[in-house]
Amino acid sequence: MRGTCCWSDHCLVGNVVALSLCRPRCHLAVRCRRLDVAKLQLDEYKQDLQKTLSSQLASSPPDQSVTNTAHDAVDEEWNRIRDVTYKAPSGALGFVISKHRDWFDEQDIEANALLQCMHTTHLAYINHKHSPVRGQPTAEPSNAHRSNSVK
Repeated sequence: MRGTCCWSDHCLVGNVVALSLCRPRCHLAVRCRRLDVAKLQLDEYKQDLQKTLSSQLASSPPDQSVTNTAHDAVDEEWNRIRDVTYKAPSGALGFVISKHRDWFDEQDIEANALLQCMHTTHLAYINHKHSPVRGQPTAEPSNAHRSNSVK
């Protein structure tokens, strides 16, 4: 331990602190799946949706506690309406199923034959490229020409 005459109280360790402030994270809204609204052109889906919406919107909201303010009550009612107007059509209509559309018809025999030929030739090229070429001599590291000249 150093004494008082060693000037140790003036030799303080300096720390460098690098603070990086992160931006506050925004809460992203949950994306709802797209509804299949094309089914609304059929009368049976239209009537089913109307019945479901009218019955669920007419149902009384749950009892509100006395401690809730008017603002909270309005927010709860809007949240209930939002949930009902999404859940009712999702049950009656369903969701859009997106199918990848290719540039050709998958049932086209000629296009499938051309694609199959292309895939097989490509695989054959890859396999041939990585295999040693047959018929050509392999390069062997030997000193046969030097050993003959030394003799």
